[in-house]
Amino acid sequence: MTIDELYESAFAYLELNPERFTDQEKMKFMQGLQEWISGKSETIDDEVYDFLIAAKLSDEKSREEQFASYLNGKYGHLAFRRVMDVGAGRMCKLSTLLAKNGARMYAIDPNIRLSEEEAYERGIAQISTGHFVCDWALERGRKGTNVRPMDILVGLEPCDATEHIIRQGLKYDKPFDVVLCAAPHDSIDGRTFRTYEEWYEYLLSISAEVDIKKVGSSYIASNDPQLFQELER
Repeated sequence: MTIDELYESAFAYLELNPERFTDQEKMKFMQGLQEWISGKSETIDDEVYDFLIAAKLSDEKSREEQFASYLNGKYGHLAFRRVMDVGAGRMCKLSTLLAKNGARMYAIDPNIRLSEEEAYERGIAQISTGHFVCDWALERGRKGTNVRPMDILVGLEPCDATEHIIRQGLKYDKPFDVVLCAAPHDSIDGRTFRTYEEWYEYLLSISAEVDIKKVGSSYIASNDPQLFQELER
């Protein structure tokens, strides 16, 4: 495929997904594609990555497929486990994949476009268009998102919700696995970070129980996996 053909395919991809991209997101997508073509960036925009897979220009599995495979490998099985997918995305792709493996999925994201009926058809138990908030971010005595019924918390590059997942998981002893963004996000208390490395260091400083490891091309933040084993006893 020539570069001109690649751009034509990209424009067609954007037109075929009108609900997925705002005008600003289209500009970001095209900028990310140009950087990938020129080799100026070591990282690749998530939407561009999905496009390359859809255009069969990459033999890799989608981000959702890779993460779902990782979770299934880590926990052995997810059948009947109550899993909260934070930052599930417009179409809840990760939740759909995990539901196929028997997990009881609870998807939360302000941008979810699925109706309750469509979610049910995908095997997703419940969807919410609210924000995931940890207790730590609220005034003393107030409670954030209820995670008590959950067995596991997961997030695929959930952006600003990342720290919230970590803190809520730690407080309520819930195993969590979060694929981290390649760009830094502000902390809950307003601190900014120049690089993703600085942001990762901050996340690690939250608790000694937090671990960040590289899996493939991604970095995943998690806590003690033995917590899950204790739930099974």
